[in-house]
Amino acid sequence: MTPWEAFFAAEVGASAALTGLVVVAISVNLARTLATAGLPARAAEALIVLTSALLLASAVLIPFQPEVILGAEIAAVGFLSLGGTLAARRRSRRSQVASLAPRLLHAILDLAAAAPMVVAGVLVAEGRATGLYWAAGGVVAALATGILSAWLLLIEISR
Repeated sequence: MTPWEAFFAAEVGASAALTGLVVVAISVNLARTLATAGLPARAAEALIVLTSALLLASAVLIPFQPEVILGAEIAAVGFLSLGGTLAARRRSRRSQVASLAPRLLHAILDLAAAAPMVVAGVLVAEGRATGLYWAAGGVVAALATGILSAWLLLIEISR
């Protein structure tokens, strides 16, 4: 795990900072966010995806964990991230009226962030070194998806 510590420590810091900034942005614009159809779902999506990056990177840094336990934690984060973002989208009134293309794009982005985490969990649990590469990819994809979701949220709040 030692070669990966610096990477995952940096990702914990980045994801924690970004998650905190999104929480502040939502808090400052809470009335407008809640009043506009679709914005609560977008806010939830951004928070879920960024939090999944934070949780995965944090789990990897816990010392002396058995690989099976770490793998289960990583896979659980991936499943919870995907389930949470899809549930937020389903509950959104806006996603029901939006065309297929934006809904499909969001589903693909959510899957691109969560799927590598699930694969990583399985590989780490099996003791394969490639699992941490998949975990790194999942964290980076989650950060990218979370940043995009947060950016779109802020643009829509400003309208």
